[in-house]
Amino acid sequence: MTYRLIGPAKIEYRDSILYYLEEAGSQIASDFDEAIEATLGLICEAPILAKQIVPDIRQRFVDGFPFSIIYAVEDDEVVVLSVKHDSRADEHWQARLQNPQ
Repeated sequence: MTYRLIGPAKIEYRDSILYYLEEAGSQIASDFDEAIEATLGLICEAPILAKQIVPDIRQRFVDGFPFSIIYAVEDDEVVVLSVKHDSRADEHWQARLQNPQ
């Protein structure tokens, strides 16, 4: 199975890497990137194992970082709706359910 990040999720991912790069250094930013990629790999291997948080939407926590991947499974593709920092409210990604890009 493959994955695709919608536009806002791409921005969250990029901004989070930049934050870690500026605030914690290149090694932590690289570790974060690897943790996200590893989590996406696990999701693609077994997409229905993660907790369903609303109908057809699942959440998988990222090991080592306070982030979650919020996603849906459509046909043979994982559609990532959010690379969400755990301190953020759910409302910011829920609006994306109406118009995933």
